[in-house]
Formats: sequence, structure tokens, C-alpha cells
Amino acid sequence: MKTAEQALRCARQLGAAGPYAAAAFFEEWEKRKAVIAGKIAAKTGVNFSQPCEAPPVTVTGETHFGAYSVQNVYWQTLGHYYTAGNIFLPAGHKGKRPAVMLPHGHFEHGRFNEDSRRLAVRLALLGCAVFLYDMVGWGEDNQTPHADKYNNALQLHNSRRILDHISTRPDIDDKKIAVTGASGGGTQTMMLTAFDNRIAASVPVCMLSATFNGGCKCESGLGYFSGRGFRTSHAEIAAMAAPRPMLVISIGNDWTKTVPETEFPCLKRIYGLYGRQDAVKNVHFADGRHDYCEQKRDAATLFLALALGFDPGCAEDPNAVIPAAEQMTTFTPFSPRPSQAYTQPKELFRELLAYYQQPA
Repeated sequence: MKTAEQALRCARQLGAAGPYAAAAFFEEWEKRKAVIAGKIAAKTGVNFSQPCEAPPVTVTGETHFGAYSVQNVYWQTLGHYYTAGNIFLPAGHKGKRPAVMLPHGHFEHGRFNEDSRRLAVRLALLGCAVFLYDMVGWGEDNQTPHADKYNNALQLHNSRRILDHISTRPDIDDKKIAVTGASGGGTQTMMLTAFDNRIAASVPVCMLSATFNGGCKCESGLGYFSGRGFRTSHAEIAAMAAPRPMLVISIGNDWTKTVPETEFPCLKRIYGLYGRQDAVKNVHFADGRHDYCEQKRDAATLFLALALGFDPGCAEDPNAVIPAAEQMTTFTPFSPRPSQAYTQPKELFRELLAYYQQPA
């Protein structure tokens, strides 16, 4: 692995690591974070400093699987927007429990992909509440088209609003909330963690890079990674998690291949400004695939157990009962999406701006 100084040179040569690579002092980095937050808030309209009440949540179905249950729900994240998802809950748990948010990436079957379902079950069996939810315009979220630049803001808003719900639940320890996701879910993981300190720990998977900020409009459509006199990257945004615990999972077969030698030493340097280099970790699978497979789930589960204070248990049980997609479906003929839902991203973006009292 390169030294921190070599990694900084690499980052500058790549031309996309952002000024964070040059931040020599804590005060410099804190100023830089404020600049990034201001730029992204101006582009997306999402104001994380504005307190919000928990959004209404509707349960349309529930299935019990012995040691855990799954609720099919939707959150009303805006007046005319309804985000579908699932809440996995351990059975017989008393007192407050940790919570893990699980946004998904651009995978077939969306939040119903097998990797997400297996991780949700595993964490629920270990005593966590797990919250899966749809990307905008993906899976059950067919309210709007997916490939639209305004979804870049709507996805960040949805994550924030679901976190509003989680953090006010009486059964959740609001000091033990984490988020993890792969690919586009990794983007959502980094973004939410960067701007909301209620996230205690994070695990972005197969996404963090100083040179690639996502190939979809839902990740970079509003163009907040660059502008006049300004440039940032996923790597710099991820560093805003410091000093909270973060595990970066990378592989050798996508844009995260440079993480061990370039981005990770830069992250450690920023964490070092807080005296917490030990709080950021990297697990790299040189021959890994772009997914959230069992090996990656093993690493994430162990890390989250240490960060949130639960027993990581043994290896993943291959015989664990995994709910079928049909058992997790929120909107059905008997529980349809509310008819007043808006269908155009721009129309929803205007509603988002009004929610945060920003000019349209």
C-alpha cells in the first residue's frame, strides 16, 4: 500500500479527489465540509439543518417467519410522494434495538434482489431492525421514471425522511443507526452519512471512488460534483463521515479497484485529523464481483456489530428462511398507491423545494 503522501499525489494527479487531499488541519477540513454541504444543498434543495417531523408510514401487510417478521410499508415522504419498502423486525426483542438502513443499487429486482433480502434477514436474526426502500423510479416505485436528474435530489430527500421515521421510533436506539448499500445504494449510503449526523456508522459497498461519481442521473444528474471554482467527488463526500465508523468495501473489477492504494489512505488522513484513523476500514476483494455477496455481507455484519454493539453471531445460515418478493410487495390491488401521487420528477422537485422553503 502506498504511504499517505504518495496517495495524496495520486489523488491530485487523478484530478478528481477534491481539495480535501490537501487539508492539513482540522479547521481547514471543517471549512471545506461546510462549503460542500452548502453547494449540494443549493443544488438539491435538501436542507439537513431543518428539523422535520417523522413522515406518515402505512403498513399494508405483515408476514411472520418465526424468529423475525417483515412489514410491507410505504412512507409519505412528500405530500404527493410515496416510497415503498420493508421493515424487518426480530421477534421477541425487548427494549430498544439498533437499526440498519439498506438502500439498493441498480440491481435486477431492486430492493427484492437476493443479496439485500439475505442481509436484511441476517441482521434481523441478530437483533437489528432493518429498513429496505426503493430507489426513485425503480422496483415498486414506478410513480416516476428513474433516469431523471431531479431524482438526484428526491433520493437524498427520501433517505433523510425515512431516517426521520427511524430516529423517532420508540423501539429504536437513535444512537445506533447505520446505513449500508452496494453500487447506487453505496452512493445513497455516502450521501446520507455525509450530511446527517444521526447515522452512527456506514458501509458503502462497490461505489467509493475519486474518479467516478455514478453513471446514472439519480446519482449525479444535478451536477453538484463540479461548478465554477468547485469540484468534489464521492471520495471527498465519504470523508465527511469522519470521525464516525465507516467500512469501505471495494473490489478489483470496477472503479473501486484503486481504493486500497489511493482513496483509503486519503480517508485515513482525514480521520487522523480527528485522532480516529482506527475508525475507518477497508476490505478489498481483488477478484470480487460488483454485488453484495456473502463475503461482503460477512465483512459488513462484523463491522456493524462492532460499531452498533450487537453480537455478530456465526456464519450466515444458508438455510435461513428468506421472504419471497411476493411476500414483500407493498402496493397491491387491495392496498394501491394513493391516487393523488404526482408522476413527474420536476413536479415532485418543486414540492421538495416548497417543503424546505426554497425558491423554485
